[in-house]
Amino acid sequence: MHRRFIILIGVCLSGNVLSFIATTGEANASEYTTRAVKLDDDNYERDRVGRLEWRGGFEITSTDNRFGGLSGLHIDPKGERITAVSDRGYWFHAGLRYKNGQLSGLSDPQMSVMKDKRGNPIKGVTADAESIANRDEKSMLVSFERRHRVWAYKASATPPTQVSTPKRLRKLRNNGGIEAMTYTCENRLLLVAEKNKTRDMNVNGWLQNRQSWDEFTYKTVPGYRPTGATTLPDCRIMFLERSFRFIAGFAIRVTIVNQDKLHTGAEITAQEIARFEFPTIVDNFEGIAARKSKSGETLVYILSDDNYNPLQRTLLLMFAFTAPQS
Repeated sequence: MHRRFIILIGVCLSGNVLSFIATTGEANASEYTTRAVKLDDDNYERDRVGRLEWRGGFEITSTDNRFGGLSGLHIDPKGERITAVSDRGYWFHAGLRYKNGQLSGLSDPQMSVMKDKRGNPIKGVTADAESIANRDEKSMLVSFERRHRVWAYKASATPPTQVSTPKRLRKLRNNGGIEAMTYTCENRLLLVAEKNKTRDMNVNGWLQNRQSWDEFTYKTVPGYRPTGATTLPDCRIMFLERSFRFIAGFAIRVTIVNQDKLHTGAEITAQEIARFEFPTIVDNFEGIAARKSKSGETLVYILSDDNYNPLQRTLLLMFAFTAPQS
């Protein structure tokens, strides 16, 4: 058995850029850099998009050629650790740093290969991991597309077990599988497809119900598709929706749905609470997670998938969500 060790061997802090070098038992020394970003480069004073209040963020780069393509996102309840999955079959783990209530950087980043059910590294079309859902801090579910499935991992270094999923999951588009997945407050697994195999604007969703699944329809708006989901501390479900046009580039909607709206045959119309478009910071956001702070605020984190494309960025941002006044 090969054991993996992470050793911090160098740190350099200059302005808003933090660089450090990590070395492992599996790869050569790799440098990671975090660079602080602004919500709006045209207006440094801007601190809000819709009902999301800016709480800092940064771009992550690395010399490790495995790094990138990060999709699913999990933040532990204390906000101390990030876990993400890559669409090339890797885990990404790191500590999170804060300064004056703002998300400011990483510590001790690690990349490791995801295993298949036989304990071998997953490769090729089987490696496209897209979302994460945590039943608790000891069990993590990961959804994959292209070869549509959900696997449960007790630890990132262990082989997974198969999770029962709706039969129609296998009929989703090759590149349109489950990107939005979360556990509800009732401990029921929620799945929403990015695309159907038909050309319907709306997409299928499922909510686990004992040994079966309640199927519903998630209504989309033109150009937008769901790419992430998380359960808020008040038990509402928050979704990320992405749009891409060659001229306009990326745009992102953040929406919420009341949990009691999810039932068999329902047509779900999500409430938009924020929209990211130029000039606000925007990229291919696919990961979303939420937690409650010590002061009782709902903190929302969003993560972008750079698709291993040098023209895109890996961004991790944090916001405070202000709910409408009743």
